[in-house]
Amino acid sequence: MKKYMGRILAGLAVLALLTLVAWAYSYSSPMTARASDEWSRGMTIGRTPVNRAIAMQPAPEGGVYMVWPSTEGGMEIAHMGVDGEVLLQLTLPIGEDNGREPQLQVGHDGRLHILWRQRGEPHATIQYALLEADGTLVNQPVTLSDPDHWVVDPPRLVLDDDGSLHTIWADEIGVHW
Repeated sequence: MKKYMGRILAGLAVLALLTLVAWAYSYSSPMTARASDEWSRGMTIGRTPVNRAIAMQPAPEGGVYMVWPSTEGGMEIAHMGVDGEVLLQLTLPIGEDNGREPQLQVGHDGRLHILWRQRGEPHATIQYALLEADGTLVNQPVTLSDPDHWVVDPPRLVLDDDGSLHTIWADEIGVHW
């Protein structure tokens, strides 16, 4: 009798273990990311070298603006509509060959403010350009940092509630605003 009870208990333990494994295998967490048709169309809008930052900001009329360094050199910009439609896509005449870590802000007037680190000889510099919403340059890029000092970290660009721009970066001397 003890022999049969031991086998029955061992069988029940194995059955319980298999049930737990099956339940754990089929369980899907609500935190698991799942793509839907509404979430992503998976379309390619450009190419960037590996480990390059892409700047993204909401557009005033909906959708988003994105800026990234392209594989061919320079910077690319895209404006994606709320439905995923590409409203604008072009290569900008800024950041040629060595533009890195772009920062993007959309002004209250709808203009685009772009800040980036331009690698060059002898030192990297921080560059700024103002663009219309259609991607045309309003002004030629302006160098903000001292070209005699190496820029250590990527710059940051912030638009405050009044519509004023603030930028910060670090070079070998210290932090600059």
